[in-house]
Amino acid sequence: VAGASGASVADQLRALLEDHPEENAQVVAAAAPAAEQDETAETTRILQEIRQREISLREKIKILNDFAGSFYYQDDFSAAQEFLQEALHLDAQDSDTLRNLAYVYAAMGNKDMALDCAGRMEVADFSLVTHLKNM
Repeated sequence: VAGASGASVADQLRALLEDHPEENAQVVAAAAPAAEQDETAETTRILQEIRQREISLREKIKILNDFAGSFYYQDDFSAAQEFLQEALHLDAQDSDTLRNLAYVYAAMGNKDMALDCAGRMEVADFSLVTHLKNM
């Protein structure tokens, strides 16, 4: 699957994780065939590999949000939601994850869930609130 830039999901994921090549080599390798295999099974496998990595929770949350961003860009909102929910499982109060999940729910047409996420943020995000208000 290629996005507007012509890059596949796997290429975008690879680019997202280049700043930590040694730590992310296995995750990138797991993501590479994502566009060619059953997406649900592939998403589950990638999530499992991230869970098993011996890195800080903060870094796991960052990686999960990065993956979600790539899926969001590809209009695969279901996969983006799954990665963000995994990040929330690690830190239910992470404002970046809550904001991103609110945008995913908005893109899916679920204003109530988007508002719930926005309401759980520690500090109001007026850009997000304006976006949700105009839905």
